[in-house]
Amino acid sequence: MIRQKLSQAHGFTIKMVGLAENGELDYNNLRLQLDNTVTVVSLTGASNVTGIVTDIARVRQIIGSDIFLAIDGSQLIPNRCIDIQELNIDALIWTSHKMMGYTGLGIMYLCRSWMIRLTCPWVGGAVIDIVTTDSYTLQS
Repeated sequence: MIRQKLSQAHGFTIKMVGLAENGELDYNNLRLQLDNTVTVVSLTGASNVTGIVTDIARVRQIIGSDIFLAIDGSQLIPNRCIDIQELNIDALIWTSHKMMGYTGLGIMYLCRSWMIRLTCPWVGGAVIDIVTTDSYTLQS
């Protein structure tokens, strides 16, 4: 529901990647979905329904390095060791409660190159570098 609301508000299209007969991500379907309008690929790292783990290295190889890769790690992080840099993941997001933390909290890793390129919608909490009466600069 949130994706659809964001899509309507910001004018982007959501494409769904199907599953292969074995329950894995259909990597051929992913390849077919790619065109010059695709800027973000967001996938689960592991399914809490089937238990199947997404081959993130294969996804990155298919989509290339120019497309932003976001992985939902909620089912993956508690059970696997993930080398974010080796897999070239741009964003890795997971829920705190899957790691014995509080419900309603989450964690997001964002690679440094994207932190520098993206505009932060929030300010404060150690993200500010310089503040003047007319402007501010975020830390890089």
